[in-house]
Amino acid sequence: CRPFDARGFAALDKPFLEGVYADPYYRARREALTVVSLTCATGCETCFCHWVGGGPTSPVGSDVLITEIEGGYVLQAVTPRGEELLGATDLADGAEKFPLAEAARKAAWASLVPAPDLKDAAASLRAVFDDAAFWEAETARCLSCGACTYFCPTCYCFNITDEGEPESPCGGKRLRSWDNCMSSRYTREASGHNPRPHKFQRMRNRVSHKFWTYPENWGSFLCSGCGRCIANCPVCLDIRAIVLDAVAAARGRAGA
Repeated sequence: CRPFDARGFAALDKPFLEGVYADPYYRARREALTVVSLTCATGCETCFCHWVGGGPTSPVGSDVLITEIEGGYVLQAVTPRGEELLGATDLADGAEKFPLAEAARKAAWASLVPAPDLKDAAASLRAVFDDAAFWEAETARCLSCGACTYFCPTCYCFNITDEGEPESPCGGKRLRSWDNCMSSRYTREASGHNPRPHKFQRMRNRVSHKFWTYPENWGSFLCSGCGRCIANCPVCLDIRAIVLDAVAAARGRAGA
């Protein structure tokens, strides 16, 4: 995967493994997983990993980090699991090639546009949370298709359904499936009541979770800055613009 994908695993580990209850199903899959990441050679228009604490060569979440150099690749173990993996191969020692990998990583960082300061993002989103006009304007183009969530490496909303009949010969199953918080049916209750009937409320929840409530609980953004939500949105909605607009709106209120 890429470093922002690996950072997504690190983000999911916190609620699923470090919360009040560790999720046994997630933990079993996570313990069986080895993450190998290929560093990015350059930034791109929609990527903003360095805005949220990551970067094109970030090792966070990776067991092995691969960097392309002229004529091949340098593989670096990041964790004991990565060391075990590389130790079981017959690859040549790459110590003498590592300076080339470092140079490639520095070049990748040099290609990035400077990141804005998002230290006020959480407080700003809190300040505009009840401003329906702000959120309606920001999400006017949204189609509620859910592409932003389905392409996101850090979204983890899920639904639980019971299928089959427990008393039947075939038995029943309780299934957990990935869900889309942008869907109009996502929070609809059995009574028919939906606390978020409007798309601006659902987008407000999504952005606030990533840049306000998750950071408040876990100390980092629930966003790896991969930019897939931007690149795959059919109406080009940009989460970066929403966050920066919230910061500007909150500062404007404070100045007023």
